[in-house]
Amino acid sequence: MIMHVKTARYFNDYKIEVSFNNGRKGVAYLSEVLSGIFQPLKDKFKIKQMRKAKALTKK
Repeated sequence: MIMHVKTARYFNDYKIEVSFNNGRKGVAYLSEVLSGIFQPLKDKFKIKQMRKAKALTKK
């Protein structure tokens, strides 16, 4: 089974609460991995706006 993020929301500090399509849930601690293309998320205002992107579908 390929896991997909079902929900994702800002929890606090640099933590994101996620749930997956297989029923598992957890908290991702991002403070140590925010570099490169993810550098803008070090701005707490931006990370608080984080949400799961809608999937792209072909028509």
